[in-house]
Amino acid sequence: MREYKLVVLGSGGVGKSALEQFTAMRDLYMKNGQGFALVYSITAQSTFNDLQDLREQILRVKDTEDERVVGKEQGQNLARQWCNCAFLESSAKSKINVNEV
Repeated sequence: MREYKLVVLGSGGVGKSALEQFTAMRDLYMKNGQGFALVYSITAQSTFNDLQDLREQILRVKDTEDERVVGKEQGQNLARQWCNCAFLESSAKSKINVNEV
């Protein structure tokens, strides 16, 4: 049986663990998630209205490798040409190698 990482997201008070105060954690869950369940309360219109923003945030955070335009090897080659400079890819959006820069 295959396992997938399902992320349940919604506004506060819709019956799941709230991550509102932990934005970095929410972004990390979105980045690593393989499927998403967006939930809302049938008794609160605002929780339904928040779903569009959540969807847009997921699309923004899921910065896929498929959209890459400049290859890692291109960056490494340029660094070598420039006096053998150090090379490191980082992403503030994905929280990858941010502290190393």
